Amino acid sequence: MEKELRSTILFNAYKKEVFTTSNGYKSMQKRLRSHWKIQSLKDEITPEKLIGVKLWITAGPREKFTAAEMLWLEMCITSISILKKL
Repeated sequence: MEKELRSTILFNAYKKEVFTTSNGYKSMQKRLRSHWKIQSLKDEITPEKLIGVKLWITAGPREKFTAAEMLWLEMCITSISILKKL
C-alpha cells in the first residue's frame, strides 16, 4: 500500500481547470496509468489530500486559490527545496 502512495499523480479538478484527465490529458493519463496511480482532486486542497502525491498537476485554473491553499502549497514547495539540499 505504501508503494501506491508514493507513486500517485494528482490532477486538480477543483478550480474548474481548462484541462482535466478526461479533456486534454486523456492520452497522457492512459500512458501513465501503467506505472502510476492517477487521481483527480475535486475537493479543496488540504494537507491530507496531498500526502503521498509525487506530482500535482493543475492546468489552467479558472478560479483563484484561497489563502489557505496558497499557504499550504508554499509550505510544500519550501519543504521539498529543503529536502533536496540535504
